[in-house]
Amino acid sequence: MILPCSGASNVGQIANQAALELRAEGYGKMYCIVGLGAHIQPMVQSARDADGIVVIDGCEVCCAKKLLEHLELQPIRHVVVTQLGIAKNYETRWPSECLVRVKEALRGPASVSSP
Repeated sequence: MILPCSGASNVGQIANQAALELRAEGYGKMYCIVGLGAHIQPMVQSARDADGIVVIDGCEVCCAKKLLEHLELQPIRHVVVTQLGIAKNYETRWPSECLVRVKEALRGPASVSSP
């Protein structure tokens, strides 16, 4: 299960776009983080039943990871886009290399970072 931040900044949108591309590449199934935050029980149960959850947060605030913590769920992988050297701003375009960096970080050795 892939849960991206979809925040209004470039890094939130990079997280979301990386999740879309990973899903298209067969890496996993993208899921709605907002549905989990709204405590929609069938969606929460799907997260609890998932083989593993990967989280892509845009910035160090780590909203997506914190949402999982409220549900007492732990990701098997967690990537923070800004920790990959991508500066947060509100531009609507970014180099494709940013997406490559995020996807490579997720495919690397399992790691869970702390905010």
